[in-house]
Amino acid sequence: QANGDRAITPVTLERALETFSAVVDEMLAELPPADRTVTRVWLLGSAAASGLAERLFRFEVDRPGELIERLMEFKIDGVFDFGGHDRHRRVRIRGVADRVDLLADGTFQLFDYKSNRAPNRERALQLPVYARCVEQQLDGRHERQWMAGDAAYIAFGEPRLRVTLAKKDLEASLDDGERRLLDVLDGVEQGIYPPRPAELYHCAFCPYSTVCRKDYVGEK
Repeated sequence: QANGDRAITPVTLERALETFSAVVDEMLAELPPADRTVTRVWLLGSAAASGLAERLFRFEVDRPGELIERLMEFKIDGVFDFGGHDRHRRVRIRGVADRVDLLADGTFQLFDYKSNRAPNRERALQLPVYARCVEQQLDGRHERQWMAGDAAYIAFGEPRLRVTLAKKDLEASLDDGERRLLDVLDGVEQGIYPPRPAELYHCAFCPYSTVCRKDYVGEK
């Protein structure tokens, strides 16, 4: 983007891979020697298999829409409106969206990168919450109002790489995410937030496992 390129196309694919390779080699110099080869093969591939970069860049070539700006590690910070007229809240949110692509039709595409598998879309709140925040925070950028056109995980452990938030209706999925966010906030304010991890293995990494009321785990 700094060199004047935007979307990755069949014409710019090789140049994009060369640029990425140069960046990787520069960053790998900071790693211990034992980690450099493994990480380089993981990112750039080998004669036997493609790396993550080529998988992602070839996916980019097939994406429709004219890209006008790509925002990387976009910081979300502010008080945002959630819910409709019957259930409205202003919520302070801070976070970082891995990537936001602004398209010429006034929509944006929100992406979050995962090195392994994508989380359960019916449970995770990150994409719908970030999408609503980005809509509001980008208001007026390039003198226009922006609307979410896509929200997806780029999950390198998934067979198809891209896992979209909505199978059919994105707006309905965003509304559902808002509702679930408000449910969580209502529960916290009422003191109702028993430990109920979706995946129990997370307990092994929790610093509060020794004081956790594990009898609550598994309750609905």
